[in-house]
Amino acid sequence: MEVNEMEAHEMEANEMDKLSMGIVDTAYLKSIRIREGYKQKDMARLLGCQEGSYQRKETNILPFSHKEIAYLRTKLNMSTKEFIKTFFSV
Repeated sequence: MEVNEMEAHEMEANEMDKLSMGIVDTAYLKSIRIREGYKQKDMARLLGCQEGSYQRKETNILPFSHKEIAYLRTKLNMSTKEFIKTFFSV
């Protein structure tokens, strides 16, 4: 399914409720993190948390905060399509 930028922004706004459920495409997030050259310990440092906490977030045991999700999108150079697939696909 192709999504243009305007539709993607609308989807982001309409899907914010799913963020609080902590549903993340963990394999996709991990692949993007690795693509960008980060280890879990690097991400933990960037988010200001312990490595174990980041590991639990990346595996859906703990939820990412909205602020963390926005930061990850920027830090991992996620396109809108990657962002939606990672944080809004159920």
